[in-house]
Amino acid sequence: MPWQRTLQTTSSSSGFVVDVPGIGRRVLTNAHSVEYGSISLVQRRGAERKYPAAVEAIGNECDLALLRVDAPEFWAGLDDGGEGGGMALRF
Repeated sequence: MPWQRTLQTTSSSSGFVVDVPGIGRRVLTNAHSVEYGSISLVQRRGAERKYPAAVEAIGNECDLALLRVDAPEFWAGLDDGGEGGGMALRF
């Protein structure tokens, strides 16, 4: 029925960090993971904290999406050879 609310669900996916020339670091993930989500949160592998992410681009033809994370703490340790290339994403 149109007036009934459906249950909210969560899903998870994976992604990795890319450095886009002229734009900066972004998280690349699958488009189907974020295209219908209302809130996107990213979480580095092994970490507990989640950070808000904005979907900047979705390419359904290639099933890729580009996410922007504004929190500097999320990116900490990536420039000095620290871990973080892979992460769990939650939506």
